Amino acid sequence: MIARFQLKGVGPEFASIYLAGSLQAIYEPGTAFGGSFPGGPFGRGRLSFNLQKMPAYEILNHICAESGDYLWTVSVPASKLETFGPNMWRIAALDLPHQTMVLNDLKKAFPRRSGDMRN
Repeated sequence: MIARFQLKGVGPEFASIYLAGSLQAIYEPGTAFGGSFPGGPFGRGRLSFNLQKMPAYEILNHICAESGDYLWTVSVPASKLETFGPNMWRIAALDLPHQTMVLNDLKKAFPRRSGDMRN
């Protein structure tokens, strides 16, 4: 649960990185957080909001809804969602270059089981 998550004038990619940093401050206090993403220092678009007492997935939903053309998905198997770790989710634009990254994340997070005949 994030007590307060406030951003002003940033893109969804930066919002995602800031959320990860906020979670790290809760679960691993005293450690440093860093990251980068394409699109400049603030990414595409400009988001401003002040959210209080929300779990991370609801904040990610809000970021995507406010952006209008983004989605988020988990990028680790369910067994790794119980503890905080790096790269637990991906937030991406709904455009062709990002589709491949998202699909690769989902394939890693949800590998096919033997006997699964889906294509």
